[in-house]
Amino acid sequence: MKNLTLLLLTVFIIQPNLFSQTCLPEGITFHYQTEIDSFQISYPNCYEIEGNVDISWNNIHNLNGLNILTKIDGYLWISNCDSLINMTGLQNINSIDGGLHISGINRLKNLSGLESLVSINDLFEIVFCDSIVNLSGLNSLSYVSGDIQIHSNPLLSDLSGIENLSTTNGSLLIGFNDNLISLNGLQNLTSIGGNIAIHDNNILETLSGIDNVNSGSISNLEISANSSLATCEVKSICDYLITPTGTTVISSNDVGCNNQLEVETACQIVSTSESKLNDLFEISPNPAKNNLTIINRKDLEITQISIYNQLGEKRYLSKTNTKCIDISMLEKGIYYLELQIENNSYRKKLIVN
Repeated sequence: MKNLTLLLLTVFIIQPNLFSQTCLPEGITFHYQTEIDSFQISYPNCYEIEGNVDISWNNIHNLNGLNILTKIDGYLWISNCDSLINMTGLQNINSIDGGLHISGINRLKNLSGLESLVSINDLFEIVFCDSIVNLSGLNSLSYVSGDIQIHSNPLLSDLSGIENLSTTNGSLLIGFNDNLISLNGLQNLTSIGGNIAIHDNNILETLSGIDNVNSGSISNLEISANSSLATCEVKSICDYLITPTGTTVISSNDVGCNNQLEVETACQIVSTSESKLNDLFEISPNPAKNNLTIINRKDLEITQISIYNQLGEKRYLSKTNTKCIDISMLEKGIYYLELQIENNSYRKKLIVN
């Protein structure tokens, strides 16, 4: 009985070595669904691929045969698989020591199937995926060692799905995403190790979402050719502009973020005053065109309402405690609404269309 116990204990101790094997130091390429389906027969007990993995061809419609994998030591390249609708089959992979490149997969709506992936130790790139709408499925991803490149995804609306991402040692590059409304999903990103470049996202209106990036971790800054982008005065950008560490390019965005001076002015005026005002009042709509409504959250008495243009010139003044303001006389542009309450004044940026 004692010998049997020792034998079972020995088997238990060596079992991980029997079943958690590395393989394929030279990497592997999958061009056909049959190669995916037969992977576990061809490479039994292969949990960790030492080399690169290249999955590319229209013939591939699912990755279920790879569900034994827990790690890839090289890069994972998935491209031009138009029949692929999700990443199911990769759900047990927790680390990719090379980069993750996903491109040209036109039925892919999100990244479901990558739920266990925690770290990518090189480039993370999603490009030319015509149907992807968000990044859900990457909910465990917290660290990327290389650049993050998200570009040329025409239906991508936001970056939700990567809320746990806190650090990248590379650059953040987001461009040519025609339907990108917001950067929501990046709110927990606190440190990068390179540049921020946000360009050619036609309907992006605000940089809210990258507020918490440490400005000292930004090497260079480019915000350009985002035709609807009017709000760039988020904390990370404002802090960076105080003491820039590299090249700064801000151009060809909407009024309010059309050049570096506009952003610096907005940063100086809005900062603390706007956050306090938001606690007390709601200004709606903003952007506005003809009329503006002030919703008084605390039932405080407003003694004066002023509107200034970007040159500091007063364009509107009212000393009545009104709830509705006619702004039809104001030209399109950026203004600052100031509310006087007792001995305090509060300012908020106002966009007039």
